[in-house]
Amino acid sequence: MHADDIRAALDQAEQDYRPTGAADPTAVIERGRRIQRRRRTAAITASAFTVVGVLVASFALMRPEPVPPAVPGPAPSVEPVTTVENSPVPRTPQMSPIPGTTPAPGPSGSPCCSITVVP
Repeated sequence: MHADDIRAALDQAEQDYRPTGAADPTAVIERGRRIQRRRRTAAITASAFTVVGVLVASFALMRPEPVPPAVPGPAPSVEPVTTVENSPVPRTPQMSPIPGTTPAPGPSGSPCCSITVVP
């Protein structure tokens, strides 16, 4: 075999393995731009749906629960209030006679009286 035969065989093998269509640089560039455009549109659409989904979920979760109407309860009981004067309590009991009776004489000759403590 001569060198020319080897070159011819290699050139034929190279042509057999080449792609059938010619590689046009402008077609390759346009195809790449279309792919980028599709990916960019898909990313923007997915982001928009995500934002809308988060907003809807937050409004749904933050919605206040309905408050049941107020039901009147039993009326509070009113108790009479007694006030005590701020006077000191006498240390000795006061004696007052029982109405309608005459006091009987006591051991020392003085009339006997009932003993009441005034609060």
